[in-house]
This record gives sequence, C-alpha cells and structure tokens, in this order.
Amino acid sequence: MFEPNGTTLVRMAIANIVGKGAKHEYAKQRWGRDSEVVQCMRAAISGESTGNTSALVNQAQTEFLEAVSAIAVFDRLQGLRKIPENIPVVKVGTGATAYWVGESKAIPVSRHAFDRASMSSLNIAAIVVMSKKLLESTDPSSEAVIRRDLVRAAASLTDTSFLDPANAGTAGAKPASVTHGATAIASSGDIEADLAAAIAAFGGDFATAAWVTDPQTAAKIALSVN
Repeated sequence: MFEPNGTTLVRMAIANIVGKGAKHEYAKQRWGRDSEVVQCMRAAISGESTGNTSALVNQAQTEFLEAVSAIAVFDRLQGLRKIPENIPVVKVGTGATAYWVGESKAIPVSRHAFDRASMSSLNIAAIVVMSKKLLESTDPSSEAVIRRDLVRAAASLTDTSFLDPANAGTAGAKPASVTHGATAIASSGDIEADLAAAIAAFGGDFATAAWVTDPQTAAKIALSVN
C-alpha cells in the first residue's frame, strides 16, 4: 500500500506520544510488527549505525523533508547548486572572461577569483497541541491531517525565511533570506511598468533567474500584461 512521504516519521511521533513507555508495542499493535515504523523504532533502539540515529530513521527523516521540498519554493527553483552540509566548498567570485580575437592576435588574460564557503546544518521544529482522540484514531485520514499540517508548517517557515527581505538571519540558528539587503522597487500600481522596472534593476544572470510570486499576483500579471 502506497504511503505518502513523511508518514513513517508522523507514526513514530504518534507512537512516542500515545504509547509512552510501551511505544514499541503500541506501534506493533497499530501498524503491524513488520511495518516500516516498527523497523525504524527497533533500529533506533538497537543503534544499527554510528551515533544515535539509524539509517532507517535517517530515511524516515529524509522522506519527510522530501514532502516539504515538494511544496516549498526553494526546491522548485531550477539550476540550483546543492552542496553537502558542513563541508567546505570552493565558489567562484570572479569567473573567466571570453573575448573576440583576431587571427594570430594575442588573447587577453582573465583571472579567476575564488572563495571558500560552507552550508551549516540548522534545525526547523514545531510543537503543536492535538487531541488524544485524533492521535489514537486509526482512520488513515487522521494521520494524513497530522502529516499535512506538519509538512505545511515546515514548508511555510522555509519559504518565509528564504524570501522575507526583513530576515537578516541569526548566526547558528536561522539563515538570512536571499532578498535581505536587496533594492526594493515600490509598486506604481501599473503592473507592466513595475515589471519593466524590476527587469531594469536586475543585475544578475537572466539565464538562471526566476520569478517568485504568489498565485494571486501571478494571475493578475497574466491577465494584465500581453
């Protein structure tokens, strides 16, 4: 039976809350001894891998993040370079420059400028109050409600943190938005003029650029501009 990404992690949370001291037995009775959630909980207890988290638990967390990524703005942008966490990487500050050169003429020399960067691992968390009746319900729709709510909360925070110009970030806790410190262009009330102003002010590479907006604004642009 197909189960949406994030289901196992939600079930582990339910078992921890409802099952309390007998969470493992509760999970076996509710979802079956061979279910993925039982295997993950057993692996976490026995410690199948280095550290306190097993490979199966890591997989459950990854599946939940995939559910978040499916609706978050960041993961729907094309052409992004993904790098591993906490691993120094080399980034190009100034790239190579190409020139038109006449036959047998000297080729101008350009120079690369490099820098080092790394992506630190930060946490997103949510505490929510839910009724015991909802947590104990065996109706599949109950689990779906919990899963959707947690996925939506994580995706909403991710999008806000990524795009909010007021988000300057907090060292070791929250990354700054990509729009922080960017030049803001006030709306004139004329959508076509506003788009033209935004394009004129953009100093990046249009080949890899993307428009990010809410559905309502996108619909208004489509209806107002040819």
